[in-house]
Amino acid sequence: MGIEQGTPVVDSSFELPLNIDLPDLRLPRAFRVWTDFKLKYEPQVAVIGSLSVNQVVTLGDELSISIGQAIGIQIAPGQARGIDKKKMVALSESVSVV
Repeated sequence: MGIEQGTPVVDSSFELPLNIDLPDLRLPRAFRVWTDFKLKYEPQVAVIGSLSVNQVVTLGDELSISIGQAIGIQIAPGQARGIDKKKMVALSESVSVV
């Protein structure tokens, strides 16, 4: 994320070079999902540090599930998926500066 003309903008250093030979073809699919996600939620990603924990968890869940589907991860029925909200709240509280 960066600042462009005083406005937060999404800037990713996670761009995958087009001319590399990858042993695992799931990686380009994961990067494609990230790129699509970044475009779809650009305003939220640009200000992610100021979002509520609920909003961050919701975005993280969607990204996690989308990447999982893109690379073929099967979630067993009843298996936890995404981000644990209680753990995210605890993490947020432990690193918050008052």
